[in-house]
Amino acid sequence: METRLMPQEKRWILIFGLVVMTLTTLPYLLGYARQGSTWTFTGTVLGVEDENTYLSDMVSGSAGAWLFQTPYTPYPQQSSPIFLPYILLGKLAAGVGLHEQVAALFHIFRFLAGMALIWATYDFLALFVRSVRWRRFGTFLATLGGGLGYLILLSGKSTWFGSLPVEFYSPEAFGFIMVYSIPHLALARALMLWGLRAFLLAAEKTGRARVLASLGAGGLWLLAGLAQPLTGMIAGAVPVMYVALTGGWQAWRAFHHQPAEWQRWRSTLIAGLLAGCVAGPLAVYNALSFQLNPVLKAWNAQSAIPAANPVLYLLAYGLILPFSVLGALRLARAMSWQAVFLGGWAICFTAAMYIPFALQRRLIDGVWVALVTLAVLGLEQAETGWLSRHSLRWVPGALLGLSLPATLLLWLGGLLTAYRPAAPAFIPATEAQAFVALGKLAPVNAVVLSAPGTGNPLPAWAPVRVVVGIATLSVNYDSLMPQVKEFFTPGTPEATRQALLNTLGVNYVFWGPAERAMGKWDPRLARYLKPVYTQGDYMILQYQPVG
Repeated sequence: METRLMPQEKRWILIFGLVVMTLTTLPYLLGYARQGSTWTFTGTVLGVEDENTYLSDMVSGSAGAWLFQTPYTPYPQQSSPIFLPYILLGKLAAGVGLHEQVAALFHIFRFLAGMALIWATYDFLALFVRSVRWRRFGTFLATLGGGLGYLILLSGKSTWFGSLPVEFYSPEAFGFIMVYSIPHLALARALMLWGLRAFLLAAEKTGRARVLASLGAGGLWLLAGLAQPLTGMIAGAVPVMYVALTGGWQAWRAFHHQPAEWQRWRSTLIAGLLAGCVAGPLAVYNALSFQLNPVLKAWNAQSAIPAANPVLYLLAYGLILPFSVLGALRLARAMSWQAVFLGGWAICFTAAMYIPFALQRRLIDGVWVALVTLAVLGLEQAETGWLSRHSLRWVPGALLGLSLPATLLLWLGGLLTAYRPAAPAFIPATEAQAFVALGKLAPVNAVVLSAPGTGNPLPAWAPVRVVVGIATLSVNYDSLMPQVKEFFTPGTPEATRQALLNTLGVNYVFWGPAERAMGKWDPRLARYLKPVYTQGDYMILQYQPVG
């Protein structure tokens, strides 16, 4: 089962990865080229609110943090070993131009994580697909392919069944969004795929070789869990599913007096248990943290990302699904254990998206790669079979072409966003200057009261905490928002304003266009707020409690 890549394969992976990651970097380079005296580029073009939070983790690391604490809440919190890649990368940034440094480090990380995911995808495919040409085809499809969701947009609609097509917002469903904009997810998937590959190979070994290979698989899943906790858990759950399905299968065979491969099953079980000994403790710790840590628990509750309607996933995967089924049937005849692994993963984890769970959508992570692997096996067989007999050799190329429009639309959308400076991918240059000034004025982790539109990018520029900045990470966001609005509303009693500042431990009030839009109250009238920075439409006021 084990395969070693030939030098020309490695060369192709490197060239393909460099081309893909260079193309995904162009929108960001354009964004920096388009900023000027009026607008400052945030460094992101897709999912800007979320990506600001990743940059803020890097700023926290630069300011001294070694573990994660969200800067999007004023409440006390326990540190957690999540988002470690960002925090550790932040250690490389300091001094003048902090935001520019963390943005550059973010994209270096994105570039390298994307390269790793492309390599891991090829490695995973190579475990099942013998043809080099089809391995390349599968890697291309898994990295850049999408579904037919763009047909919804072409029909004149933007949503269907209450949701955008999954190709345009769900990084777990495919692969391009990860390499384009979310490096920790790309890294986590790469480590998961390498870990699953190592697990399958370990199950075929014996003695000391099996032990070492299994521990190596567990180490990869452990690293995946440090990059993205839920991906690490999925990496461990897939082998559990595999052991359960193959165990049930062997029991059924034994019950029907057919030869059962219990020795192979035991070897698989041992490999899974050894790997679990390495990665399991972190998975248990993370699971308990999200139940017992008040801030993480609130984040989990506020971060509900339900799975889309099944019809949207059928539209997304329907293009390759017939070939995936054909590949599964082919694999079942030739290598039935591998068929159980890939087919079980695709079926069980797609179904698992609909169990009552806040992060339903995340459970499909990696299923796309399993489906592509099966589809490549099906296409490979069909090419020499009915596709050849019916002069349909063009079908694989057509399938690839039909899978690219969604990716192309995302990439062109990023270029357009970068070319036309506007919020949220850009912020006013005077606002960026105010953020930098606050970073110099305020001590680390000072609490700032502002509008959420200000509070979202602010921690990505200065190592401060905000009251509200993003609905998922700002604890009690729904209850705090009316209080923040009331703070900036004329007629609010001063005692109410001071009570809010005292309760939340606020040190500074940020006053700019977003805050003025919430209410016309002038904070300069309050004797407990002292202006410490003024530039254009922006003012920073320090809270000085008075009796």
